[in-house]
Amino acid sequence: IYPNMLLVSAGDNQTGNPVNDQYHEKGQPVIDLMNVVSFNLSAVGNHEFDVGVNNFATHTQNAYFDYLCANIKSPEGIEFAIKPYTIITMPNGLKVGFVSVLGLSPNNLPECHPDNLTGFSFTDPFETARKYLHLKDSTDLLIYITHLGFENDVKLANSFPKGVVDLIIGGHSHTKVEKEQIHNDILITQAERKLKYATLIRFIVKSDGQIQRSMQLLPVGKTGSESA
Repeated sequence: IYPNMLLVSAGDNQTGNPVNDQYHEKGQPVIDLMNVVSFNLSAVGNHEFDVGVNNFATHTQNAYFDYLCANIKSPEGIEFAIKPYTIITMPNGLKVGFVSVLGLSPNNLPECHPDNLTGFSFTDPFETARKYLHLKDSTDLLIYITHLGFENDVKLANSFPKGVVDLIIGGHSHTKVEKEQIHNDILITQAERKLKYATLIRFIVKSDGQIQRSMQLLPVGKTGSESA
């Protein structure tokens, strides 16, 4: 239906399904599924770490899509395929930039068992996010795909200069955003949890640089359809 569609996740693809969580390579079934469905990228959520350091590293290598997180430093000696940002060039030449940041608890770590964070270090997501605003100079659309929670997405949006960031796709707080939430001229979306919903986000970029945007929350599953 949408040949130019990009499929993205705001993180927490792991944990909660016994078929996935008890697999001999913990978490790999979800990666296989995401590969088959042709995801373009995923944020790193706090539950990505639940599979353990080595399994998580393997996931990032086996994924056909990019894992993004700008405020993470991976353990030395283990190869993690995690990028701070990526720029996707669409078939019509439109350049779409994605930056991702992961929320931290008061101890400056993601909400996860500390044993699964051995060797990782993290920087402040808000300070880190602002360091990538320069990507707007080389993109037509700049999108932040975050794992901060809705209230923190609003805080992040209000910290940005106007006219730079076009969209924040959020996760973590399981917020069901049914109607357009625009803060500081930035559209913010989130699709609850457990794959109950997906958000269909439409952008029209005109030749003069003007942008039209809209969002629609769609149910996923047996009763789901694009026209729902």
